[in-house]
Amino acid sequence: MRARAAAVALALAAGAAAPAAVAGGGFYAGVGLLGESAGVSYRKTVGTPASAMTAGDRDRDPLHALQAFAGYRVFLSDRFYAAAEIAGAAYANDRVTGFLRGTGDRWADVWPGAWTIRKRLAYGFDARLGYVPEGLSFLGAGRSLYLFAGMRRARADIYAEHLNERLEIASGRGARRTLAPRIAGAGVEFGGARGRFDLRLGYASGDAAFAFGTGAPDDPALGYTFDIREWRVSLAWIFPLGE
Repeated sequence: MRARAAAVALALAAGAAAPAAVAGGGFYAGVGLLGESAGVSYRKTVGTPASAMTAGDRDRDPLHALQAFAGYRVFLSDRFYAAAEIAGAAYANDRVTGFLRGTGDRWADVWPGAWTIRKRLAYGFDARLGYVPEGLSFLGAGRSLYLFAGMRRARADIYAEHLNERLEIASGRGARRTLAPRIAGAGVEFGGARGRFDLRLGYASGDAAFAFGTGAPDDPALGYTFDIREWRVSLAWIFPLGE
């Protein structure tokens, strides 16, 4: 009788610990695809000793990248876990473009022109807080739901054209900047204990700016600001690496 009771107790203990073991604590890595719908609000300011004039434009384009990440997950209880990740992405379709309309008589104040902001490589980190649900068994033994937040650093090449019909001038200014968007969102993992899919939806926000000129009568101050808002969705394959 005592042996049977001990066996039952052992089975119950194993069942209670099963979510942590099945969901896969420890080190893991992932590779996948990242898609972004990137909206950019662009403003150009022209400053002289007499006044400062501003014109704006906004546009939205899709961006696509290959991503990879690695992390470590630790269970806080039978079903709740925390994880930390480092991540990187290489962009294929990588630019948002638009056209700024001018202001003034024949564009005499703020000159119009096309603009481009192009993302190259990005890297950063995420922190996650997840939950392994008791139900939703159709998602597999490796299922979990989670919230995440993090930051990225991305190298960006920015270019703005200047066209003045009255003066018959066509030129442009460019700069390279490092973007540092903040990211937050939610995700779901589904699949088996030896490997699982990771689907996450996030929102990122950041900005970039550069300027030229002194504001003197013969050297107007040109200021450019880019406010960037992105909806992000990614699908990756995660494989455990062990403790």
